[in-house]
Amino acid sequence: MDSWFFREAPDSESTDRSVWHKKPLSVFLLYCFIGLLVYWNWPPMSAPPGDAVAALAVAAAVMAVLGEMKGKEKVAWISLLFGFLSLELTSINTERKANEELRAFTRQQEQKQFATTMDSMNSLLTTIQITEKNTEREAYVVWPPAIQVTSWDPLRLGIPFSNSGGEAAKNIVNDGKVFLGATNNTDEEAKRLKKEFERWWRHPEHKHWNMKIYAPGSTQGFFSLDELVLSPEDKQRILKGELTYYVFVRIIYSDHSGRWAFDACSWVQQAGRDLSITHPCSVNNNPKYAVKRD
Repeated sequence: MDSWFFREAPDSESTDRSVWHKKPLSVFLLYCFIGLLVYWNWPPMSAPPGDAVAALAVAAAVMAVLGEMKGKEKVAWISLLFGFLSLELTSINTERKANEELRAFTRQQEQKQFATTMDSMNSLLTTIQITEKNTEREAYVVWPPAIQVTSWDPLRLGIPFSNSGGEAAKNIVNDGKVFLGATNNTDEEAKRLKKEFERWWRHPEHKHWNMKIYAPGSTQGFFSLDELVLSPEDKQRILKGELTYYVFVRIIYSDHSGRWAFDACSWVQQAGRDLSITHPCSVNNNPKYAVKRD
């Protein structure tokens, strides 16, 4: 089909290329590239890094296909190439700035979370120190807290504990359970899981760990929690940060002054990466309270 749109000027060195508006295909392609350049520069649009340099390469290829250029035509195409190059550099700088702002925000949030954790730990340490001072001649069994992973799939956790009091702890009943819960509202999730933990603890078919005596200052004790089997969906949600582990621990023991219990709960900050960073739950944290003797 002989269309004026695709018709080219005669292939002759004597052709005056300065009259380049008589080559409608070249003009059409130039306007297309200019339109793309304007579109990417129009707020709030922006070209992702790599797109502008790809357009630059295509434009350079078109120039090669169109052949030798002179005058205004050559200036227009070269200006177009520089426009795409400038756009690519701007896109790279914009992405770099956005990444730096994201890293700065992440660091700020981590520092705030660390400060909150340290405040909670200092408060717990102060409570423990006060209790130890008031019960120097009594047993005082605590969980540090610390978590030891004995198996990842299925998940098995080990719980260390110690007697920092001045008297041996006797007739010890200790156990704990790890739950999978949401991360978007840890206070409400901890309250919900607290009820499940109490039902589990009182279940007549469940047998807890037992020790007859545990001397003060002796080697740290240790007991294992029931394994937690994770589904593929659970694993994916853990990696995305939607789910995490809530660890509930209870230790009951006796000394000359009565029968006592230690309750603790912690949730893991990044269950998909590291279980060493934990935070106290809003419930089930009581370092020492009286219970009835068996």
